[in-house]
Amino acid sequence: MGEFNQAGERLSPSFPDYKPQKAKIWINIVLFVVTFISTYIVGLTWSASFIYAEAVNELSSQGELGTAIFFEPRVMILAGLYVLVLLGILSAHELGHFLTCRHYKLQATWPYF
Repeated sequence: MGEFNQAGERLSPSFPDYKPQKAKIWINIVLFVVTFISTYIVGLTWSASFIYAEAVNELSSQGELGTAIFFEPRVMILAGLYVLVLLGILSAHELGHFLTCRHYKLQATWPYF
């Protein structure tokens, strides 16, 4: 474990044998899908309340707010844009960490979302 000179001084640091674990990419994929779904749900609720603010307030006070409002094309498109923007920013940030580690030849996992 390490090399020593004749005086007994250590010449180089000793490190235990390190074997990197095999990457479990499925964890990253599952977390990305969960993040995508939860972000889309938030986007749906915000889009519905933005487009139909008066109707949502009136129907929710009467207890008649159904799920049909979330399947309207305008709401779904705005929710999709919300997901693209938010996950685009998050992906760029996380990939910046990953690519910087690769540039300096450091071990790094794929981004966790």
